[in-house]
Amino acid sequence: MTFCALIDGLCKRGLVQEAIYYFGRTPDFDLQPNVAVYTALLDGLCKNNCIGAAKKLFDEMQDKNTIPDKIAYTVIIDGNLKHGNFQEALNMRIKMMEMGIELDLHTCTALAWGLSQCGQVQQARKFLAEMIGKGIFPDEFSVFVY
Repeated sequence: MTFCALIDGLCKRGLVQEAIYYFGRTPDFDLQPNVAVYTALLDGLCKNNCIGAAKKLFDEMQDKNTIPDKIAYTVIIDGNLKHGNFQEALNMRIKMMEMGIELDLHTCTALAWGLSQCGQVQQARKFLAEMIGKGIFPDEFSVFVY
């Protein structure tokens, strides 16, 4: 928990390299990062314009048998969309669903907002209609593309 808080705090202050340093030190303390620690660093990388490093870390996470959860997937989907990689985000959505992880309002909002920001407004509308059809109803943040 301490490493998670440290990494998250460093990333929120833009100190991504320092967060990466501490993340790399977890084995020195005989610790294996859990999904929360990976997600904190993924979020920090995405928000600090390091999407390539985030993609690499996401793959590494799985290689080390740490299964991404709904939050980790949402972070990487949102990060890809905010960097204009809408096809990569859609591929992650498919991968998420193949893993049996249900989309929730946060993931759906990230997709609807991100697709519209990437110029894929028709696809965002279609996705929003699909979301409603599955019983996931938009809130004031996701309704703008409908």
